[in-house]
Amino acid sequence: MLIDAVERFSAGRDRALNAYRTRSVETASPGELVLMLYNEALRCMRDSIGHMKEKNFTESNKRLLKAQDIIDELRGSLNLALGGDIAKQLASVYDFAYTTLLSANVKKDPEMVENVLKVVTELRDGWEDLIHRNA
Repeated sequence: MLIDAVERFSAGRDRALNAYRTRSVETASPGELVLMLYNEALRCMRDSIGHMKEKNFTESNKRLLKAQDIIDELRGSLNLALGGDIAKQLASVYDFAYTTLLSANVKKDPEMVENVLKVVTELRDGWEDLIHRNA
């Protein structure tokens, strides 16, 4: 009886969280969407590092693949023609992040992920500052 109640509560909570997330994405500005992508990539990298340290390479792989997908999405959203040097520099940073995460996944090297984590954190913090200044 208690287990059924807990399962119903959990299912209801999950539905509410999914609805909130969907609504958040639907109402976010383009700048806020980029910030959400950065945050999720960082979360995936942190999770991956933890899984690597626990020798849970299956979960680590899943999280790194998701982080790579997000980095690839960020790179693909750049307009190199209009963005000039800044867009080209960001493309180089995204290339570094993507290839380093790929290597880290193959080598199972959490230190490599940490290096990317630092770089993406700086990008994320700069992006957040920009959003708040222009709000």
